Amino acid sequence: SFTLNGTLALNCLGACSFAAGDTFTVMSATNSLTGSFSSVTLNGFAAGLGFDVLYGQGPSASVSLHRSRRRTRLPPRRR
Repeated sequence: SFTLNGTLALNCLGACSFAAGDTFTVMSATNSLTGSFSSVTLNGFAAGLGFDVLYGQGPSASVSLHRSRRRTRLPPRRR
């Protein structure tokens, strides 16, 4: 299990081109994830690029980013 907190800071170190609708996993845990990120910073990504932060639960819990047409948004905090 893993506890999430603070800022999710992502840095693009190469050519990061994501189309609307693309989703990629940032991290995963074998048992569970608790908590959530309070903010997300994107460095080196194209201007105007937005992501929705998705929290998956269950035996293969994960944090994923889904490319959207709007600015990055966080879901409500989980308890």
